[in-house]
Amino acid sequence: MEVTASTTGQMLTALRSEYPGLGPVIDAGVSVAIDGRIYATSLTQTVGPENEIYLMQRLKGG
Repeated sequence: MEVTASTTGQMLTALRSEYPGLGPVIDAGVSVAIDGRIYATSLTQTVGPENEIYLMQRLKGG
């Protein structure tokens, strides 16, 4: 999937807009991995077309 964004927050907003089926998963909580580094809460990390980005559903429980 490709969207235009310069931060993780913009990317998640664009994904919700262009792929509405992802909305509930994103709203439930995702971590964003950028080039192998995981960001669990930051929406201001810079992203670009050169980055490898993965979304990971947050695990809940104990």
